[in-house]
Amino acid sequence: MYRIQTQPASPGPAEIEKKIRLYMRLYLTQRVWFISQAVVELIDALIGHPDFDGTPEQRCGFIRLAGIWRCIAWIDRCTQTQSSGYENSQEE
Repeated sequence: MYRIQTQPASPGPAEIEKKIRLYMRLYLTQRVWFISQAVVELIDALIGHPDFDGTPEQRCGFIRLAGIWRCIAWIDRCTQTQSSGYENSQEE
């Protein structure tokens, strides 16, 4: 008898770290805002993962790294939406 899994198993810290590295390399080839935003979300997921047992120095390093990638994502989003002709409707 086969079991149907309704929810995917949540990735562990090692898998999240692999995805972070993969997305960072991908960003070097395709500098788009949603990739940099995905890096931020993955770092946040890693820091908040219950099985992540990093040292305080590692946690601090990831928090700093997330801050840097937040800035990159913000800059990318602003420049890419402006260059595509997106107008912010709140600036009336």
